[in-house]
Amino acid sequence: MQKCQIKNNTFPIAKEGFKKICCLVFLLALVTVLDFDFIGFFLFIALLFVIYVYRNPERLPQNLEDGSVVSPVDGEIKSIKEIDDEEFGYKIEIFS
Repeated sequence: MQKCQIKNNTFPIAKEGFKKICCLVFLLALVTVLDFDFIGFFLFIALLFVIYVYRNPERLPQNLEDGSVVSPVDGEIKSIKEIDDEEFGYKIEIFS
């Protein structure tokens, strides 16, 4: 049996969002220098949206026990189904 080891990543932005955020910041700086205020406004809104989507709130389980699970998403659980392929498991659908 494998020992449950929880990796704690407390950086406020998920690493998958860095590239998108950097591209938007570069584009925003470019249109600001070129004085395209109208496009800059929409890029700023897009930047805020991408930062919101890739936010990484700290998630720690109540009890750090073997087999405990930390959810990668916040939301409402819609369904839990058993999967019986090569290995037994569960499919959990979360509406966020």
